[in-house]
Amino acid sequence: MRSKLNNKRNRSINSRLKFGFTIIELIVVVSIIGILAAITIVSYGSWKQSTIVTQLKSDLNGVVGAMENARTFNDSGYPADVNSLTTFTKSSGVTLSGGSSDGGKTYCVSAVNSQFSSLPYHVDSSNTVVQSGACTASVQFNLITIAGTGGTVSTGGSYTFGSTQTITATPNTNYSFSSWTGDTGCSGVASHTITMDTNKTCTANFTASYNLTLVAGTGGAVSGSGSYASGATPTITATPNAYYSFSSWTGTNCSGAASHVVPAMTADMTCTANFTPTTIAAPATPTVTPSTAGATTTFSWGTASCPGNTARYQYRYTISSGYNSGLVATSATSVAFTTSTEGQTYTVAVQAECYNAVTASGMSGAGTGSYYRPVPAIWGCTDPGAANYDPSANASRGCVSWLPGLASTVLAGKYVGSADLYSMYQYKTTNDDVTSPQGVTGLDPNYPSNKSLVNPQTNPGVDFSAYPAQDACKAIGGRLPNMQESYAIYVGKVSYGNNFTEYYRSDYNWSSTEYNSGNAYIMYYGDGSARTDGIKANWTGVRCVKG
Repeated sequence: MRSKLNNKRNRSINSRLKFGFTIIELIVVVSIIGILAAITIVSYGSWKQSTIVTQLKSDLNGVVGAMENARTFNDSGYPADVNSLTTFTKSSGVTLSGGSSDGGKTYCVSAVNSQFSSLPYHVDSSNTVVQSGACTASVQFNLITIAGTGGTVSTGGSYTFGSTQTITATPNTNYSFSSWTGDTGCSGVASHTITMDTNKTCTANFTASYNLTLVAGTGGAVSGSGSYASGATPTITATPNAYYSFSSWTGTNCSGAASHVVPAMTADMTCTANFTPTTIAAPATPTVTPSTAGATTTFSWGTASCPGNTARYQYRYTISSGYNSGLVATSATSVAFTTSTEGQTYTVAVQAECYNAVTASGMSGAGTGSYYRPVPAIWGCTDPGAANYDPSANASRGCVSWLPGLASTVLAGKYVGSADLYSMYQYKTTNDDVTSPQGVTGLDPNYPSNKSLVNPQTNPGVDFSAYPAQDACKAIGGRLPNMQESYAIYVGKVSYGNNFTEYYRSDYNWSSTEYNSGNAYIMYYGDGSARTDGIKANWTGVRCVKG
């Protein structure tokens, strides 16, 4: 029976060896293996931690001996930094921190391994047994603050080693902070921080001081105000704005130049700087120049000299008939008026002034300019039979009849006036070139390249108002002779009235021929010479021809 059972078991085992484990059996096996591995890992971690703790404690115990050695051979006590020890070497992976934080009297050192940074240990001089955890600051030092005469100080107290505290000194009225004296760290400005690394006593010192108040009047600024120690001699400065000048300082012990040192301060002071507008010199009296063209006169004056400022003007326009415009302000340097009424005097009086945003110079003297519109003399030919009969004339002068030109001369078939016109005339109202259509070249055989005035009778549409001599001849049906014709008149002057010196003419008469831009040819009937110095805008005699 036993044999059968053994055979059956052997067959079962052989069957398993032949066909492997079942699924359930495999799961059980894997679970057992995992449990064993976890147990192994936990056991290793605990072992590793225990090893590191032992290492940290060993290093800290070594620190205790090294710190004592350092204090023995170091007059300043325990070192501030444990890492400055030369008689001790820490283990690999260990970080040491701390030392003495109270000037060598005590110490505390922490140690931690990089593999277990959350597991620090420490040792301190009060208990050389290594303990878990890092060092904690627990040393307290006293800070005493004392106020000298003339101020107050912030309250002291007991503070943790290494902390920073603010000490503040506040001066009383008429005092200023001078200095802090006392232990290391006390000196500094009135309010500053101090590091508590031992007991400290700090005294605030004050000195008597006075306030200097500066006031700027209109037109400037001041500098130098503040609080000064008794006996100080500060500088005060007054600076004027544009267009202003410093005038004076007012106040007790304040007088002096714009910038000066005041006497020693023995009390509060208030100084006021006074300013006045900078004086502007009045400009020169304007020179007024009238210029008349036709019925309009323009009165002009030069720009007033106002260095650094601006010029302005006022004028008064009057007419001799009684008109008065009153004073009229302007920034222009000219004004124009109609001045057409004959027999009237038109006057403009101008004053100039310099000004800026603050002040003005006042008006200069008045410069004047005048224009008189003349009344034409009522002269003319009173002979109704004459070519130049003037029914409005009240005195006969220069009656012209047309005398036939001499045969075999350039005047043959033409007519020559029997007398000069009763008044002298300008060749042209301006000294400049003859222009078309009033003048063309080729009309004077003696000067074919020069312009001569065209015949008004054959050119009735041409305006000769700017050529008064030609216009006067046109009015009686004639024209000015050219130089060829003027010479022929000279040669036959006995036949043409022989009266070429009447009425202020002095034997000079205009020709129609231009010499250059400023002059025209004139005939001197005294010797028959052609003159080139006839200034166009001057008045000269006129003898007309027709045809």
